[in-house]
Amino acid sequence: MSNWLYYLKSSLKQAKNTDQLTQNNQNNQAGENIKVLLPFIKKHWPAGLLGVCLIIVSSFLSYPQPMITRYLIDKVLLGKQFNLLGLIIILLAAIKLLQTIADLFQRFYSTSFEQAVLLDIRHDLLNRVLHFPKAFFDSQETGYLMSRLNNDLESLRWFFSSTLVQILTNSLRFVIGLGFLFYLEWRIALVTIIVLPLLSLSVKYFSQKIKVLSRQRMEKQAKLSARLKEALGSLSLIKSFSTEKREIAKIMQEAKQANEINLQQTALSSVASLSISGLSELASLILLAAGGWLIIKGEWTVGSLLAFQAYLGFVFGPAQFLANSNYILQSALAGLERVATFYTILPEEHNEAGQKPAKLNGKIEFRHVSFSYNGQEMILKDLSFIINPGEKIAIVGPSGAGKTTLISLMLAFYSPINGTVLFDDQLVSAYNLKSLRERLGYVAQSTQLLSGSIIDNLKYGNEQATHEELVKSAKAAGIDEYISKLPAGYNSLLGENGVNMSEGQRQRLSIARALVKNPDILIFDEPTSNLDLVTEKNILDLLNNLAKNKTLIIISHRPVPADRMIAIS
Repeated sequence: MSNWLYYLKSSLKQAKNTDQLTQNNQNNQAGENIKVLLPFIKKHWPAGLLGVCLIIVSSFLSYPQPMITRYLIDKVLLGKQFNLLGLIIILLAAIKLLQTIADLFQRFYSTSFEQAVLLDIRHDLLNRVLHFPKAFFDSQETGYLMSRLNNDLESLRWFFSSTLVQILTNSLRFVIGLGFLFYLEWRIALVTIIVLPLLSLSVKYFSQKIKVLSRQRMEKQAKLSARLKEALGSLSLIKSFSTEKREIAKIMQEAKQANEINLQQTALSSVASLSISGLSELASLILLAAGGWLIIKGEWTVGSLLAFQAYLGFVFGPAQFLANSNYILQSALAGLERVATFYTILPEEHNEAGQKPAKLNGKIEFRHVSFSYNGQEMILKDLSFIINPGEKIAIVGPSGAGKTTLISLMLAFYSPINGTVLFDDQLVSAYNLKSLRERLGYVAQSTQLLSGSIIDNLKYGNEQATHEELVKSAKAAGIDEYISKLPAGYNSLLGENGVNMSEGQRQRLSIARALVKNPDILIFDEPTSNLDLVTEKNILDLLNNLAKNKTLIIISHRPVPADRMIAIS
């Protein structure tokens, strides 16, 4: 009991949390957020409309049933008109059958609409997020973003489910039920509906509390996902330092915080549900007392009492449904706010506009380029150089000098604070970013391979590549012989990030993948940093042989064979 009271008190004290993506308090502009959903709803409205129509048909079929039941009791059974008994039963059975058929097809078309809309939103959201600037991802944890893109998105189902239509039909059912109550006995109707204002006040109070807790729950769940993703991605580090217990403690701390919010929400929801059901039960007791008294006095019939009780369900049933739907709505609105946040973040510039070069000559120029990640500490300052087409350039310097940052600027992952970057004497901003990057072959310092087959990895940058082109690139990278000896050859499956290959093999496969693109400029960031001396020499010789008629840029912390060297200090 004390635990329940503790969680209930805690739930009532929760305040709005700050959105980690924007560092602002969660906004309450539900109308603006809902506008994000409208284009997706419009695209699939026919299926949604059919589901709506079937819900309305099913709802209308329920309206006459209490009055038919009243007639059956008062006129047919008590009036002993048994000749009408079969007709009334057939009528009720026909209405029930039609209602069942309408419900059956309604569920299918409503679910089809819900799934289609949610799938489109997922596609659009992924398309938007993956085009965010790299600086956005630098400050966010992968597991956290995964949770927001998956779990928060799932909370939007409420907006496309049949619940919205059921709100409309229940509202109509509420009004019609109220009308029948006054038609059957206006005095009892007045007495029973006095609890409705109390129901409204209860819903208003609990709604905001539930919305705040829903935001908190989603945020805690996202942080828990971030911790799990970090731990699973660092198993070698964890095992080498024997820190399993420490990592488990970190994860469990996040899990306990998420569990704390869940228990708070459960305690609050139980009180909210109790207030709704309690008021409904109070109305039923009022009906039994007043209705029974009128029947004893001979002023009312049993059939009327049963019909009144049924239509009382038309009033308080929808009232309960609307109240409970409102609580679920608060959770959906919290999810919508978090999803809508992604639409306030600007994607990379020049994703769609700009020149689309079919080929680059390979000239690169930096003019007085300065760059800082935080706006304070300069990583590169007033850097200028020119790389001519077909040159083999080594960019060398100690760790932390800004070599990888320089490559990131070449790839337009970031924009310089000052100065300009040019390709073939054209500003980067003049190009379509997707088309520009397609002309660049990049192999990162940390080799990144994808789960799937070797073919999937090789074709990652050029899905139209033929098998002959894959083999040619693999031979050029010195990896074909290894692949050919595998039982499944090029169809062999790789573990996550190529875990079942050696570092040298992974490096060569990454080089082959870059070559399959047939780029005009090849960029290698510390391609031999994790290799032994023999493999390093083989890779460097390989790169020089591959770079015929291409501009080659190699980042290294020590001198490597090249036409020219650019030193960064």
